Amino acid sequence: MSLFKIRTFWSTHCEDDESFDQNSLLVTKLNSDSDVIVTGSHSGILRIFKPLCETNDSSNLTDYKVTDLLIETIIKDPILQISCGRLVSGSPKKQLAILQPRLVGVYALVTKEGATDHGVQHILQLLYEHKLRRSAHNFFVGPFGGSQSRDFICVQSLDGLFTFFEQESFAFCCFLPDFLLPGPLVFVRKSDSFVTVNSAWQIMSFKYKILSEAGQNSLEEDDVGKKVTSDWKFNLGEAVTDLDVVEDPSSRESFIMVLGERNMFCLSDIGKLKYMKRLDFSPTCFINFSLNDRIMSLVVSETNNLLIYQNTSLKWCAQLQTSPISVKRAFMHNISGALVFLSQEGILECSYLGTEPSLFVAPPLAMQELDFEKAGVELATLYKTIKNSYSNDIKVTNASAERELTLNVSVSPHLEPCTFDTNIKTAINNQMCSISIEISPQALFEEVQITLLAQYPLRVEPQIEFFNNLSEKTSMNCYAFMEGVGEVVSLNVEVVASFISSLGVPRSVTRSAMLPLNLVLETCPPLKDSDCKVTLNINQSPVGLSVLFPEYTFSTTGSAIGFRKLTAGEVVTILLAKSSERYRLQSNSFASLSLLVEQMVDRLKKHYSNKSDFAITFNPPLPINEPLQYIGRHFEARQKFSSLQEQLTQLSSQFRLIQKRLIAKFKVKNPTPLSNLELLLEDTFNEIIKLTTTLEDEKQQLLKTQTELSCALHVLANLIKLMDCNNNVAGLIQSAFNPCVYDMDGQNWEDVHDASLCYLLRTVLAKSEKDKLRAAHTSFEEVKDITKIEKRLSQVLERIPKGALLETHFPLDEDKQEGEDDGDNRESVDAAMPIGSKIGESSSRLLSARKGLLRRRHKVDD
Repeated sequence: MSLFKIRTFWSTHCEDDESFDQNSLLVTKLNSDSDVIVTGSHSGILRIFKPLCETNDSSNLTDYKVTDLLIETIIKDPILQISCGRLVSGSPKKQLAILQPRLVGVYALVTKEGATDHGVQHILQLLYEHKLRRSAHNFFVGPFGGSQSRDFICVQSLDGLFTFFEQESFAFCCFLPDFLLPGPLVFVRKSDSFVTVNSAWQIMSFKYKILSEAGQNSLEEDDVGKKVTSDWKFNLGEAVTDLDVVEDPSSRESFIMVLGERNMFCLSDIGKLKYMKRLDFSPTCFINFSLNDRIMSLVVSETNNLLIYQNTSLKWCAQLQTSPISVKRAFMHNISGALVFLSQEGILECSYLGTEPSLFVAPPLAMQELDFEKAGVELATLYKTIKNSYSNDIKVTNASAERELTLNVSVSPHLEPCTFDTNIKTAINNQMCSISIEISPQALFEEVQITLLAQYPLRVEPQIEFFNNLSEKTSMNCYAFMEGVGEVVSLNVEVVASFISSLGVPRSVTRSAMLPLNLVLETCPPLKDSDCKVTLNINQSPVGLSVLFPEYTFSTTGSAIGFRKLTAGEVVTILLAKSSERYRLQSNSFASLSLLVEQMVDRLKKHYSNKSDFAITFNPPLPINEPLQYIGRHFEARQKFSSLQEQLTQLSSQFRLIQKRLIAKFKVKNPTPLSNLELLLEDTFNEIIKLTTTLEDEKQQLLKTQTELSCALHVLANLIKLMDCNNNVAGLIQSAFNPCVYDMDGQNWEDVHDASLCYLLRTVLAKSEKDKLRAAHTSFEEVKDITKIEKRLSQVLERIPKGALLETHFPLDEDKQEGEDDGDNRESVDAAMPIGSKIGESSSRLLSARKGLLRRRHKVDD
């Protein structure tokens, strides 16, 4: 952004529904002593302005007046371009030439003088017009062929036809060679040639003499004739925005200025490059003139800046008030060299360069000694204020989104046979349930996206749905079913509605729904003993299993029930101990417990919802060996999968090299026998096919280990919620046991999980003050040894029950923060941040702060 701004002294605005381009502006004298401004819009409205530029009592230039508008007339068709020249035989005066899609009209401005300014009449009189057989793109008016007292017209059509008119009569027409798209067109008077741009991004020059010799003098046969050859070509290498011709009167040289997308070029009239200026912005238009043997270029950027170059040197930069599409120079009364800008919306301005010096003088800095204790108190207060403000903003934003769009999700308990393709081979009993989503907008939304998320092996179809111009209540139906035979992590389905709010801000509304249990599980005889067991304690009289699972039919007096997946798998047994108020879930597979642990907690809470003091608890210790086994399997499967990917990359590279060698052999006139290369190519191809099959099998194995690991983490997260922990501590710990397991290229799940465990062990689960002073992880490192992450996970699971009762110097309860000292306030704000915000903190500064705090505490204790 420029420090200086353009000074606008005259401006006006056309109608709101009009549009303009870079050919819609013309500045010319038009038989007067000063320049007039002519504009022609795509709506067919022609306006002629003549600013008086008088000064008022304050010595300032007057703004737009009604008398500045000489002519405003409506022409039938859109105006593509306007120009001026001596276009009437035997008349030395200049006339206006107006290009329309199918004709060229020549008009004269007739003035009838009056006694006052208001009595002067201006009339636009049509002199003659030429009809065009082809749609026009642009035109040029000039003294072609060395004419001294008259001007001719050259029209370029959309298909590359040049049509020439010698004033009132048609001259000839010809086609350009290798034409695809029309481009800017200029005429160089010195060389008597036309310069344009072709679709290959080449500057091409055509002599008028060559065009006239190759052209035809009949409109009936304008598609035949001699082939036109260019005088010279210059390969530009980028698209061209505009062309301009600068004539130096002192040296009598002509230069062709080219404005590209990223560069500005200066060419001689014979196609030699004089200089090139690389632009650090995207230009929209420019104008050039010669001053003291130097070329001055005024370039307008997309960021509304006007940059003035002297050859390649930047001399001035000013900020514009609008976004011009065309710029011209004008010489008016009382001011010479004014800049005329026209925007695409029709804003017309006359401006000049100038500055307004600022009278503000910066006061000297008051250097005061910094009070670190006072600054610490202020910083802690600001942290707390920002946190509260951020939380309030989120609540207000979410509430406004809920008011603008309402989602209602209902899941049908009735099942029906699945009609979708799945990966289940024994899909005889595979069923699906319907999900109904009701969308109620309170305003008009151009586009709303509904996304349904379910963890594998569950799948929802359709998963994504779009609604355009949504203003009324609507609904959609989806179906959920089993896609694979893996373990089911959870029956929870999230429905997310994404839209642009009325304030223009992206917003989303989320709803959750639980799928029916009989979609994935069926009853079976319970097992008496199993390897993995989880016990849930309640503080109320236990309810029977038949009440908790009413969708299944079994004995109402039974104290045990067995469940198994419809696609086969391990049996999960639920035992009820009425005397001890406990429920025990057991199975030979720890991953199989994930779904029923979630279901038991959810159904017990719903059944005892009218009991305010109801609580479900889990007694430590947390299971350790089973999650470690799943982590080891996942790590091993990921290593095998990565190794196979590397082997496939090597074989593919080898296969391409053999192909290149074969092609090189074929090009030789006397090639050597190719049997060895053919054999090597066939063997490599077979190895690639074999390795691809193995990779697909290993991918399925990796997906299976990911699902089992997700189930194990889901069990741990649910059990941690049931333990008697501080809410903020429990939230940090649960975030480290996210059941969504993803492996990305360059970063595995173990890499992220290891960093999270390290942070927990050095903060909220630190064993001593010494551990808390250790620097936290500042980056994610690739895990190559699984034993380290197994050790850290074991330590975390062992310390969680102790950490629930351990006093830590990271106060997490906001109600207790108000009475503590300044250092504790700072730490409490830091501890409330999520783990992701803590990993990248400065370790050296953190260590010094913690050591200083520890020394102060020791002094207090002494």
